[in-house]
Amino acid sequence: MRSVGVLLVALPVLASLAACSLSPQTKRAQSIYDARERASRSFSASESIELAMAIHLAYEAGDYNSNYAQLSSDVLSAQYALERVTIDGAAETPVVLAWRGVMYEDTGRLTEAREEYRKSFELQPTFLAGSKLVPIYGTFHDKESVINTCKRAYPTLTTVDKQLAFIEVCTKELATMVPKDQTLAWLDPQAAAWYQREADRREKAMLAEQEARRQRKERAEKVAVYVQRCSSSCHDKGVTCQEACNGDPSCNERCETTYNACVDGCEAAAQKALTPAPTKVPVRRLEEERRTDPSAHAASKA
Repeated sequence: MRSVGVLLVALPVLASLAACSLSPQTKRAQSIYDARERASRSFSASESIELAMAIHLAYEAGDYNSNYAQLSSDVLSAQYALERVTIDGAAETPVVLAWRGVMYEDTGRLTEAREEYRKSFELQPTFLAGSKLVPIYGTFHDKESVINTCKRAYPTLTTVDKQLAFIEVCTKELATMVPKDQTLAWLDPQAAAWYQREADRREKAMLAEQEARRQRKERAEKVAVYVQRCSSSCHDKGVTCQEACNGDPSCNERCETTYNACVDGCEAAAQKALTPAPTKVPVRRLEEERRTDPSAHAASKA
């Protein structure tokens, strides 16, 4: 017979298996090690950039917060790799310079970082160099440089996500230098209006998703409590049933069958509660579809 006790025994086993899996920090450290090995055997720009990206990801995650010596060592290896690369094309040079700037910035060398970003941006305005230069110029309250960088970089961005992210970087820095209603003045009116609409749409979608996650979590917690109580009730009924059997095998078997059916019912009810209900089409909309779609009207009569 299945029982709640079996589940309780399994929990420590599951916990020990989870403990055996690698933590996110360990995975990031492994990624740095692997990227360093590949970069050491190659003069490829892509391999060196991959190493810098892995280090920066670990830096952003706080892995170096209590180990600056390790950060310095990793950054030094990335800088060495970025300096010895063989550039295959003109397009790679700005990216390599920008990632050298990222490595400088991660170790607090802001002056060197700004110079690498500036050289990268002068060769070719990119999202990486531009989004890094704007906050640096903002730190020095250099409004003119912020605006010029924003104006030059924005037209080169080809994806909506990068366009939105870059506008947010620019408006954030300008908000400390100009009135709020002027933070988008560097954009043409059409682009500024689009940004406002898209930003509002995404914010509403994000809030809606957060509310949906909250509701799903709340429903799952309620279902878990129900399953626990329901299974416990099945267990109690099964034990009572078997006690009344006085050792009769056929009686015990019937009790076990009844218990299993009871637990299956608990699980089925829980699954049903967690499954989203199908969206119902309003009657009025159905009627409109039937009026505009003769085939739908004929199908409804069939």
